[in-house]
Amino acid sequence: MVSPDPRLAAYRVVAFKNLKVSAEVSEAYSAKVKLGDKLVVLFPDINKQIETKVDFVSKYINPTNRTFIIETKLLDGISDLKANMIAIIQINDYHSDNAIQVPMNVIQTDQVGSYVYVVRSKEKYNAAFKQPVILGISYNGVAEVVNGLAVGDKVISIGYQELVDGEYVRF
Repeated sequence: MVSPDPRLAAYRVVAFKNLKVSAEVSEAYSAKVKLGDKLVVLFPDINKQIETKVDFVSKYINPTNRTFIIETKLLDGISDLKANMIAIIQINDYHSDNAIQVPMNVIQTDQVGSYVYVVRSKEKYNAAFKQPVILGISYNGVAEVVNGLAVGDKVISIGYQELVDGEYVRF
């Protein structure tokens, strides 16, 4: 006896050839995610991670949740996969070869804008100086500094909240 109700299915065919991972991505990323972009696919339940690329990008935005679908094909031979397993996709939507990064917690703001404290020589000693910065993209507790810092600048990351511009410091 066979029923059209899927909860009462007599058979379920599961083939592990031509596997793919599909994801719904926020409309905010529609201009950033392109065919061929690199992806990292994580399978947390089996503790596996693979690097792949975007093989399909939908041209349709779902009006209900404002997302579009992307897909990536998986190579055969990934053991322990099961049908409908959860996958987490990480998409690199921004890249900069010469980025200077600082922890978000060291960035302070005042009425002029954002700044950090850096160590510079003052007379024969080291002192903390307020350095205005222009920020770029931030992710995972780290911010890109687009302007205001140079390679080799020493940014103060401990005790910076109580510093005064020009105050002598030891490190």
